[in-house]
Amino acid sequence: IDYHMQLGFVRYVSGDDVGAIAAFNNVLAQDSGNAEGWFNLGMVVFGQEEFAQAEDCFRRSLEIEPRDAQTWNNRGVCLWKLGKIADAKACFGKAIQLDPNDQDAAFNLSSIG
Repeated sequence: IDYHMQLGFVRYVSGDDVGAIAAFNNVLAQDSGNAEGWFNLGMVVFGQEEFAQAEDCFRRSLEIEPRDAQTWNNRGVCLWKLGKIADAKACFGKAIQLDPNDQDAAFNLSSIG
C-alpha cells in the first residue's frame, strides 16, 4: 500500500493523472478504509474538474477520518463547483471549527457569499 501511495503521489506531481489514479485505486482495492487514498484520489480527479467524483472521494475520506479540516474544505469546494452552496458553506464551517486557523476555508466561506 505504501509503495502505491508513493507511486501515485509521484505520478500526480509529475502530471501523470492516469497513472496516479491507477495507483490510488490500487491502494483502495487493497484497503477501502484508507482515508489518505480517498483524499489523494479526490485531489487528482478534482484537478480533472470531475467535481462530483472528487466530492465522493472526499466524503469517503471523511467517513474514515472526520476530523481533517483540509478534506472538509476540499469537499466544500467541490460542492460549491456543483452549485450546492448550503452544503459547501457547511463544509467550510466544519473545516474552520476543526482548525480555526484554516485560511483557505475562511477565504472560501467569505467568497461564497
